[in-house]
Amino acid sequence: PAVAADSQGNFYMGILAYSGTANGILVSKSVDGGATFANPVRLDNGGDKPYITVDPANDSIYVVWENDVANGQAIFFSKSTDHGTTFTSRTQISHHIGTNNGAIPSVGPNGEIYVSWGNFADTVWLQRSLDGGNTWLGSDRVVRSDIVQPRDPLNGGFRNPEIAASATDRSSSPRRGRVYVIWPDQRYGDPDVLLSFSDDKGDTWSNPVRVNDDVIGNNADQFFPWIVVDSSGNVHVTFLDRRDDPNGYLFGMYLATSTSGGTSFGPNIRASDGIYGPSGFGFLGDYTGAAAGGGKIHPLWPDARFGDEDVFSRPVDLADYDGDGILNDGDGDGQYADHRCTGGQTAGCDDNCPGTPNANQADRDGDLVGDACDNCPDTPNTDQADTDRDGVGDACDACPGVVGGDASDPDSDGIPTCRDNCPNAYNPNQLDTDADGTGDACDPCPFTAMNDADGDGINDRKPAEVKTLDASRGANGSALLSWTAATGADDYSISRGDLAALPSGSYGSCLVNGVFGTTFNDPAIPAAGRGFFYLIQAQNFDCGLGPLGYNSAEHERISNDPGACQGSPHTDAHANGETAVKGSVSGTYQDTTSSNNVRESITEVLSQGGKPSSRYDSLEHRWTVQVSAGSRVEFHVEGSRTNSTDGDSFRFEYSTDGTTFTAISLPDLPLSDNNTDVQGTLPATLSGNVTFRVVDTNRLPGGQFFDTVSVDELWVRTVP
Repeated sequence: PAVAADSQGNFYMGILAYSGTANGILVSKSVDGGATFANPVRLDNGGDKPYITVDPANDSIYVVWENDVANGQAIFFSKSTDHGTTFTSRTQISHHIGTNNGAIPSVGPNGEIYVSWGNFADTVWLQRSLDGGNTWLGSDRVVRSDIVQPRDPLNGGFRNPEIAASATDRSSSPRRGRVYVIWPDQRYGDPDVLLSFSDDKGDTWSNPVRVNDDVIGNNADQFFPWIVVDSSGNVHVTFLDRRDDPNGYLFGMYLATSTSGGTSFGPNIRASDGIYGPSGFGFLGDYTGAAAGGGKIHPLWPDARFGDEDVFSRPVDLADYDGDGILNDGDGDGQYADHRCTGGQTAGCDDNCPGTPNANQADRDGDLVGDACDNCPDTPNTDQADTDRDGVGDACDACPGVVGGDASDPDSDGIPTCRDNCPNAYNPNQLDTDADGTGDACDPCPFTAMNDADGDGINDRKPAEVKTLDASRGANGSALLSWTAATGADDYSISRGDLAALPSGSYGSCLVNGVFGTTFNDPAIPAAGRGFFYLIQAQNFDCGLGPLGYNSAEHERISNDPGACQGSPHTDAHANGETAVKGSVSGTYQDTTSSNNVRESITEVLSQGGKPSSRYDSLEHRWTVQVSAGSRVEFHVEGSRTNSTDGDSFRFEYSTDGTTFTAISLPDLPLSDNNTDVQGTLPATLSGNVTFRVVDTNRLPGGQFFDTVSVDELWVRTVP
């Protein structure tokens, strides 16, 4: 439900009713401060998310909600001008047809009505009425059309819808009439809260401002934002925030305040009494709420501290957030945290820990952040950056990117283990040519990325010794060779020599490079009384040839013959462009050109049109690669995927015309990013600018748990 009050002290509650066939949008009135409510008035059958507001100038009541229409959902409006006794018939105010969701109304100082909403995609919309809801704009205004949908679901299995909350400044401040809209957005790498404002009644909008002040890209979720403007014109944004839990599960209710009309925000403070988690049952609700009045803000939020989700509230004094007697704006200049207390000063300055009680304002490192809330109290770090969110700031954290990281230094190179790419090999320069996270000093394949799917610390692409080789004579005298497959082998090279020369140390000359498979037929027949010996070497295209094995004296065989096998050549081609068809994309195709753990990620989105129960999650992303034909052409992808409960499967395909696609036969992507090279064979004649795509093959209606495909490297390998 949503609640609003009029100037006479009556409360009105917007209700979403579920009771058999009587489902609908209702409004009920209380004249005794909420102790009792009268029988409700029905505004609509079906529908969702009824939000309500009252114009304090004339007590007109405005209600907005969403409901199904042909090909999607629309936003509807109804009003009452007789204190809730009757309401007008519903009016569809949205023109854009799609998955319109979460409409929020607000009233301007001259009776303007603004309604904002999102569309589960990339756009926030706004409608406006200047005559009390009798007429509306002929087309929806676009607030933003470049939103990057935040991940959904979030850790804990609950959904994270795009609710675009709005508020209007009715104060006597210089920003009177300014309209504000906030929304969740992932353009900076993880879910953040962004804000835009308009000074011309919603016709044009400011560039987005990031509200939350944690480190950009630290993977902390900010979600379910709400916004209120108080009687002084200050803007208060509340949101749920996981910055205090390095595991990204527990959350608290946070508050950010702007005294500059939304152009900037002061330090975020935690308004809740702790951090808590969801119930784990897959639903936390869709939004939070807040109200401001009497010098306080009253945020509302859900958490499951008692097992099931309940709703909590905790009043926060807007003049002194933490109640320690030191004012947020102690110097009275209209801004807080711009002239913070230091050197023991406690008056005439702003609280240096506005969300943590610290009456003495101690600040021993002099960085203007009080010791009570300073994550490096002995190391100056005014920005309080804490990349791994372990409560220890980057400025004093030996392992700033690793929670509880090992700070020891066994190789004495001055780099702690948690940051050393070769913790047991001296390498103070940390050189890592292939950018695979393993330094050249300890990388068995220093020029190609690490691949260690079995976790034994040995690069799986380094080809192993071929353990056994069998030879038999064919009917025509040829030699039939067969051998066991070697770990890490892409193909094999065969050396052949005169058996009589073996004792003198000869290891023969190269017979053939680039044998695919583990058998070979040598038609050559040795002269009478002579014999051949054969040696097999495994080749990996990334790491070269493997060992020849050991001789009878247990020495590694090293062939110094100028004709020794060099292995077959190859070329690797990476993406030169891409097209995002369906999905929320983080990163670009340029992140797929090397195995460096910098990934491009594509998250499923909700299909468009139809009722919610008929929609499904979908994904399609395309890359283009310039391919050369050869004796063998392979498709390779190193990446991973998530796996929720709705049975999604993903398939890679290729096309030479961008229209007709053929599936590539290759194993599924792993569920964790373990640097596994997943590969499949392409036609040897394939050439030109080829389009490759990944698609979600599941179209199960109602399957709305969004999975993500992450690609570290994607390439096509051609063997001439």
